[in-house]
Amino acid sequence: MVDPVSIIVRFGEILVAPAQNLEMLWIIIPVYLSGILADYYQEKKGTSLGNVISNGFVAMWVGLDWGKQLTTKIDFAALTLLNAVQAVMTILLLVYGFFIMFEGMKGKGFTRYIGRVREVTYFIICLSPIFYGVVPIDLDTITAIAIFLPIWYIVFEIIMKLAPNPISIEEEEGGLGKGLDGEGELPGGELGGTEGFGGMEETGQQQYPQQEQYPQQQQYPSQYPQQYPPQYPQQYPRQQRRPPY
Repeated sequence: MVDPVSIIVRFGEILVAPAQNLEMLWIIIPVYLSGILADYYQEKKGTSLGNVISNGFVAMWVGLDWGKQLTTKIDFAALTLLNAVQAVMTILLLVYGFFIMFEGMKGKGFTRYIGRVREVTYFIICLSPIFYGVVPIDLDTITAIAIFLPIWYIVFEIIMKLAPNPISIEEEEGGLGKGLDGEGELPGGELGGTEGFGGMEETGQQQYPQQEQYPQQQQYPSQYPQQYPPQYPQQYPRQQRRPPY
């Protein structure tokens, strides 16, 4: 039976593993930074296919680095179980990153759920200590990675919900409502958004009221029947035919 305390301790060991092997910092620090920045500045309002493709490339890049580490430091004359695990992890990460990129380029919507930077960052952070041999690959490690995945996701989701929107997102959302002067004001509307366009429409209707300025029915009434009544039958009545003799 799995001990909950050992699971929590093992996950803590995974998080602090880069302190025991400084070579991991070459991968972990950029992954942390790119994950936080992308999650806050790009995916706070949702994940686009462009984000999915870039996240898949990050996973492939880390897989390529793992492959380089494996081929340069492995002793092919004395292969170990750790080397086999490292090779399998490298192949899986490469396939995962390539799959996300390929399906994202094809416009598949499900990649928005499996290719978010939050999941990509989590798997790289958790699998890197196993690859570098800092954390053993056993039942506690596998269980800790599986259990803390939804916890990781929910915690970051709450943080992103509570955090204010960055200025870049506010500028993008209000960019449609900006005027030519760049101040974000439109005649008759508020700053940005659809209100500015609504104000423009209202102003246009006030300046050019079609029904009041050009009342077709009042200006050009149909008076032809009154001016020219059908008087032809009265002016030129039909003559009765004479009876035949």
